[in-house]
Amino acid sequence: MDRSIIFENAQTLNKFMTNERILYRVNDLTLELLWTAFPDKNEKSIPHAEGQRHVKSHSHSFCETHLCTQGTVIYRLADGRDYTINAGDTIFIRENVEHEQVYASQDALKISMAYRLMENQSLYNRPDKKTLLDVVVIPQADHIFELYRLLSEELQELRLGYKEMIGSLLFQITMEYERQISAAPSEDSVIQRIDRRADEIENFINANLSTNITTMDVADVLHLSKRQINRIVFKEFGTSCCGLIKQLKHKKAQEYLLYSDKSVQEIATTLGYGSVYSFSKFFKSQEGMPPALFRRSHYSY
Repeated sequence: MDRSIIFENAQTLNKFMTNERILYRVNDLTLELLWTAFPDKNEKSIPHAEGQRHVKSHSHSFCETHLCTQGTVIYRLADGRDYTINAGDTIFIRENVEHEQVYASQDALKISMAYRLMENQSLYNRPDKKTLLDVVVIPQADHIFELYRLLSEELQELRLGYKEMIGSLLFQITMEYERQISAAPSEDSVIQRIDRRADEIENFINANLSTNITTMDVADVLHLSKRQINRIVFKEFGTSCCGLIKQLKHKKAQEYLLYSDKSVQEIATTLGYGSVYSFSKFFKSQEGMPPALFRRSHYSY
């Protein structure tokens, strides 16, 4: 398949996806597209050495996908697992999964997308969370590339209902990934829960988000050492206990900002912060923008 065809209107695609707020609803599910990035045909990759880290380890509150159209790209999870995609392959990285990306070839190009799924005005709670895959690689994903190609055509031709068609195509792309992570995994493809206490840790943190909860607080309640707590949390969630606390506070803050009338001051107090400043500083470190701007960016249309 000729994957260069989609590059012809890449700049137009990227501008449209940046300026339009795309929400597409099917029954109780709503797709919120956060951004897409189509590589321009004249785009040049940043030179780097083989195996050099290109983007430092990080995680997101949204799902991230990349379809490699040229070269080779390597992604590494916090536990050391590597995932390689070559031209034609695509990768899906679930929300809150710590990872970094390594460009193994200087000519690497990809189509990237970030999205959230919502269900009845709250973040989508996937079933069977204990068996979900953190990362999925789909080799030679020509069917997904074809959906991107059709999306490109819609924006070129601007026929009646093109915005609705683009939303539909993006939803189809999203569902291709969602079906893959919900598939029954093999034993060696997913980290098994090493301890039922992982659930207890997560539940305790969620129940105490209104306090300045620490790893020691969790350790005391479960009668374990901080080292044991961090070992369990890392095996289950791919981060430290402190990192998990930040993730859960960030997620709750997003829900308050998107689906409640609470002021930023009230949200800060509810989540155990002594001031709006400290809460805003935390939220910006996780989301990349302050809470007020995050709320406006979703409801100023």
